[in-house]
Amino acid sequence: MKLKNIFGLALCAAAAMGTMTSCQNHFDEPELTVPVATMEANTTIAELKTIFQGELALECPVKDEETGEHYIVKGRVISSDATGNIYQTLVIQDETAALPFTIRRASLYDEYHIGQEIVVDLTGLWVGRYNNLFQIGWLGEPYQGSPQLTFMDYDIFASHTQLNGLPNLNVKYIAMDAERPSDSMYCLLMTPDQLAAVTPLSPECVDLQSQLVQFRNVEFDGAGVEPFAPYQETVNVYFHSTSSSTEVIMRNSGYSTFYNDILPEGTGSITGILSWYGSGSADSRRPNAVQGWQLLIRGLYDVVFDNAGTRQKPYTVEEVIGFDNNGLDGWAEGYIVGSVKAGVSDVTSNSDILFMEDGELDNNLVVAPSKETRDFSKCVVVSLPQGSLIREYGNVADHPELLGRKIMVNGAFDSFLGMNGIILKTGSIAEFEIEGLVIEGVTGLGTGTEEDPYKPGFVIANIDDALSGVWVEGYIVGYVEGTDYATGARFSGEVPSGANYNNGNIIIAPAPETTNPEECIVLRLSSEFRPDLGLGNAPQNYKKKVIVRGSFETYLKRAAVKISDYKF
Repeated sequence: MKLKNIFGLALCAAAAMGTMTSCQNHFDEPELTVPVATMEANTTIAELKTIFQGELALECPVKDEETGEHYIVKGRVISSDATGNIYQTLVIQDETAALPFTIRRASLYDEYHIGQEIVVDLTGLWVGRYNNLFQIGWLGEPYQGSPQLTFMDYDIFASHTQLNGLPNLNVKYIAMDAERPSDSMYCLLMTPDQLAAVTPLSPECVDLQSQLVQFRNVEFDGAGVEPFAPYQETVNVYFHSTSSSTEVIMRNSGYSTFYNDILPEGTGSITGILSWYGSGSADSRRPNAVQGWQLLIRGLYDVVFDNAGTRQKPYTVEEVIGFDNNGLDGWAEGYIVGSVKAGVSDVTSNSDILFMEDGELDNNLVVAPSKETRDFSKCVVVSLPQGSLIREYGNVADHPELLGRKIMVNGAFDSFLGMNGIILKTGSIAEFEIEGLVIEGVTGLGTGTEEDPYKPGFVIANIDDALSGVWVEGYIVGYVEGTDYATGARFSGEVPSGANYNNGNIIIAPAPETTNPEECIVLRLSSEFRPDLGLGNAPQNYKKKVIVRGSFETYLKRAAVKISDYKF
């Protein structure tokens, strides 16, 4: 039933003939033969998963015993083993779900290109789960008394498969809950928090397994220092959104062609196959990591870091509108040009907006790409959470003087009041900046960049926001003895002989002479940083100014930063 893949051969032949045309232009170039499958799919991948998702290993039966009809699916190839990071696995995707095949052969990409549609007769192959990942394979040795799937021989897979048409490399990027196209590949746009909300091994979990997904505005743990993987080791690498501490596991092979490349710094997008391994139970060693899920990149082309969506390089209003309410997040900037009228729940025309007029509501701002914009379709609506700083100081009902000023906000791109919107989580000063707006006791505490780090006071005021990947500065003024900051804070550079606890943390303050515990925060030091920063090992650091990069957390019952980088 297999049609030979003559696509690559035909291209090579055409190229070879092309080099001869100057001398032998009387030769005709061979025609490109387009494969056409004779089998027709009668089952979607989602239907297949629903029927067999409870099976550990089952030889796929005929679909209809009376007629002898077989289970047949089709889909486009979305995986590639060209770099060696995906091992002996081929993944296809239809408009309902994705399906991996485990095949005992390397270089599957030579035969099955990304974007190639294939039709597969599943009857006679084995369907089930391996470590709870739904897949098609062959019967392997039992594990702890239960049947297990393993790799099928390539000849078996080939005999069940037909190519259909030429590869179509077009990819449509869509929201998780959007309608999935049938005429091309698609990539689901999602955030780490959205992934964490999926219940392990639920129908939604099985549906997402093996899909092509993309995470935007994310950054790596160990960026600029750690490689993708040690040589000949397969390891977990972690990344998270700049607005959340929720981590996603990227599984990297030390046999890949890119294993020795260093994880890029900054922020960007990561695309890959969303695989699964295990039960999805929590791991106390990495409490912020989404367990079970493992993202497999196909190559370095799946990791694009351009720092878009950061405070230093915010998205434009046009870019936010282009994201089409996909729920992703990041920084965006524009100009405050008005607010939605009272009583309007669904903006449908310019008359629903008060352009450059005193507002009637304090729960929203209309933001445009320029001060002169008066077209609602070219604007976005920013939500102002109840009880937040941005609602108190940033609404134009109480502060019409803000009209026309530039604003920067950090939130999720989703529909709000019927328009493209930016939904803020808390509305704290960590999520917005308005030109010329000064809030006494709040602003002037840094912006979280390496050039303008947050001060300890900002960390204290915004500890509940769980910011990550931000920079904080202060002076090393002591350490915490024991497990309670209130009773264990020691404002001294002198370390008791034999003491060990002080290498695990240091206290930083806004000034070198500060000894008021309420003005200071704790820096949590992993073993990597204790030799250089712990006062027990480096007492010479006492009263030195340090700039650290990390995530906000509560540690030793005090506002703290868990650091991932530092400099004096």
